[in-house]
Amino acid sequence: MPVDDALVPLAQFVAAARTGDLLVAELAGSAVGFALLGRLGADAHLREIDVLPACAGAGVGSELLEAACRRASTRGAHRMVLTTFRDVAFNAPWYARHGFVELADGHRGASLDAILSAEIEAGLARSSRCAMARCLQPSP
Repeated sequence: MPVDDALVPLAQFVAAARTGDLLVAELAGSAVGFALLGRLGADAHLREIDVLPACAGAGVGSELLEAACRRASTRGAHRMVLTTFRDVAFNAPWYARHGFVELADGHRGASLDAILSAEIEAGLARSSRCAMARCLQPSP
């Protein structure tokens, strides 16, 4: 899969591969998707998940998402957070089908608010973006 260095610098992919924060889906020996993880305080952060269009609808994204949630849970995160497009079918509605809920103002935390603000400053419409979370394990 080609990596668009303008979106996520290649160095971040390399670093994530070293730390186990890059999950890659393969079919017949070829990379067809990836999930890029990070941390925002105690939360796991799904920075990006991408699947080749030719593999859309084949369950690759769902498998990557579940693998990412398992990885985050085994590392002690209690929830997975992300930002996404609210009304795009393969974004917020897709995540909702996988147990994510939209986070209201005051429930995101400063780091996730900062990510949303940066996306808006980059030109994305505030009304089109949302932050979501999924519980991974019970809180202590």
